[in-house]
Amino acid sequence: MAKKVSRRDFLKLAGATSAGLALSACGVQAMEVPTPTSTSTLIPSTQTPTPTSTYIPTATSIPNTLRGYADALGFNIGVVAETNGFNEALISREFNEIAVSSIGWEVIDQKKESAYDFSIPDWYIYKYAAKNHLAVSAMHLVYGLALSEYEYVLPDWLKSGSFSRDELIEIMKKHIRKVMSHYKGQVRSYTVVNEASEPSIFWNRHVGPEYVEIAFQTAREADPDAVLIYNDSGHETARLPKSNQVFNLVKSLKAKDLVDAVGFQMHILGEPDSYIDPRTPPTKEELLEQMSRYGDMGVKVFITELDVDTGKLSGTKEEKWSKQAEIYGTVVEACLESSGICKDINMWGISDIDAWRGEAPFLYTASNQPKPAYFAVLDILKRYYDAKK
Repeated sequence: MAKKVSRRDFLKLAGATSAGLALSACGVQAMEVPTPTSTSTLIPSTQTPTPTSTYIPTATSIPNTLRGYADALGFNIGVVAETNGFNEALISREFNEIAVSSIGWEVIDQKKESAYDFSIPDWYIYKYAAKNHLAVSAMHLVYGLALSEYEYVLPDWLKSGSFSRDELIEIMKKHIRKVMSHYKGQVRSYTVVNEASEPSIFWNRHVGPEYVEIAFQTAREADPDAVLIYNDSGHETARLPKSNQVFNLVKSLKAKDLVDAVGFQMHILGEPDSYIDPRTPPTKEELLEQMSRYGDMGVKVFITELDVDTGKLSGTKEEKWSKQAEIYGTVVEACLESSGICKDINMWGISDIDAWRGEAPFLYTASNQPKPAYFAVLDILKRYYDAKK
């Protein structure tokens, strides 16, 4: 029996729900977005952000938005595109990058082998991102799908086909080449392989762990100018069990010049599992230590899927939101202090309507009101910009 699609699957796999959303978005009118205003003493003191249509900062005019200061700092602050909370006006005002997650088999190759359908990612990449001068990160070319957990999202022709190992390798390579040639020059970075660390995933079971290197080699040849990322969870600090496993994998890829960056997913305070400690958020010192570890071998760090679930925190709503703001601030500060190792943060949702687990994990409420976390991030970006002037 097919499993019910959860919010995690919606955001992580960009399946049928995001397809319908994106198709409707082709004719969407921008929703009215309330101007962020300070409504709580928990919010750091800062001038009220106002909407702006100017996104290229000048020496005398910096929009008081996340995007304004990020642009001025040469920093990328992004958000996943295919969500229920997709809002043209809010995203183009506050973010300078979007992550497009509808480039996998479950969307592009859903109907049959080589029957590519780019209509969904095309809208986000060619229409929306281009119009609003947003950088694009695409994820994931090869997803670490575990047969036991996510088999139902694989296209029928792939999961039910009687393919040999060599045939599966060619199918994977063909998909990578097709996507990257279609978006060559339009997509700045790709998550080439996501979550390869589990032995039960489809590609490990049917091809073997060498599929990771094959995928990266194919991607490097397909678009030598694109930033290639290996993405995984539960390894952003040295105390997490997957830290060395992911590091050694990335090190082996870097030795062959096949990878440019590593993705820290950073779903903070989430549900307990075998490799993420949900109780203790990372400290700035822990993050900087792990970032430096990668930086020392010439690998950049991307925060690819950031959210902070308040459901595991104690206290009133205001107290939870204050702690959430502190955690978001810690991550942003670590990136800004990493000496250029980390210059890219992607939020895994826009507003709390996008929550795929837990409680109120994002910068905006479900009604697009900025939370203390938003103002904490804004305040930190502004502070670092002021110090740089």
